[in-house]
Amino acid sequence: MDDGARNVTESVAMLTVSAEQGVRTVIATPHFYRSEETISSFLQRRNEALRRLEGHIPEGMVLVPGAEVLLQKGLSRLDLRDLCIQGTSRILIELPFMPPENWIYEELENIALAQRLDVILAHVDRYMAWYSHDKIAAMMDFPGVSVQLNGEAFLESATFRALRHWLPQPKRLIFGSDMHHIDRRRPNLEEAYKALHKKALGRRWMAQAEQIGPTLLLPPQPILSLEGFL
Repeated sequence: MDDGARNVTESVAMLTVSAEQGVRTVIATPHFYRSEETISSFLQRRNEALRRLEGHIPEGMVLVPGAEVLLQKGLSRLDLRDLCIQGTSRILIELPFMPPENWIYEELENIALAQRLDVILAHVDRYMAWYSHDKIAAMMDFPGVSVQLNGEAFLESATFRALRHWLPQPKRLIFGSDMHHIDRRRPNLEEAYKALHKKALGRRWMAQAEQIGPTLLLPPQPILSLEGFL
């Protein structure tokens, strides 16, 4: 659909690798950009993509529709419920890669409070260059906000060291694979968990994510992989 898998074959390959790593539930989160299409158009494209995968999903794996929604001005004026992870009130929000402005906080507040949706901030580890510790902490203080970290953040020691000093202690933590292709940005949760297990903070984060993460997404199923592949 966007910058993920180029065809069904690549999607199935990533699902197969994920299954081999122990993943049983995958949330498909293709990008939604308010400035480029309507929600109804996006849902139609997503449903068509999911239909193409019918019959190809590894045995025992569940594929759940969702979206990665770019935060843009005016987003909170839309009814965002259909973009939530199916069967939940949780919505995956991607922050803009820019110095934070007041409208960003206003949009998040409206989504969390006015629409009463539980915001998951996508791949928070990728915002270190743009958002200060205090700025990201202010966003995490909104009711129901969770943070999602990409597996790749734990595979390089320098990145993990920077992250541990920058990220406020998360109350609600989710890990995701950020899988887009089979050769780059590939399924990597198994590698990420092995790297986390070597560090005391990593082990605490793992315990927190394993206890809280599934409940935040689709209880009682274990959710290990978040980023989309369509």
